[in-house]
Amino acid sequence: MRKLILSLAALLAAASLVGAQQPVEQWSSSKNRPRSKEKIAFLLLSAVHLSSMTADYEFTQACLHAQTCSELNPLFGPRPSRPRMYGIGGAVSAMGIYGSHRLRRHRKWYWWVPTVAATVTHGYLAYRNKQF
Repeated sequence: MRKLILSLAALLAAASLVGAQQPVEQWSSSKNRPRSKEKIAFLLLSAVHLSSMTADYEFTQACLHAQTCSELNPLFGPRPSRPRMYGIGGAVSAMGIYGSHRLRRHRKWYWWVPTVAATVTHGYLAYRNKQF
């Protein structure tokens, strides 16, 4: 579990540094600048978010199968099945990723906040579920 948390932290750090090695160039307007580094960061953060969501749900299912815990999320119910968790949670995560995408497209500097917040939450919950 410690390796999972360290790898998630390393991926988040790498996502924040994407494009840091490229030289800074002056552009005539902000619309003309390339957005590839933001796109790579967005895709990397989305992948890390989905992997932390998967870890959270799989550790929750293991805990439920061992009957050492119950689910507290009212959307899922006390003993949700795996398809129910991925169906509801995947839809909620997709909406969050889409929201980050919309913020990025409208050039808001805080476009990464929803994805990082959900990633940290799922990572922490996966860590807590693994302890049971």
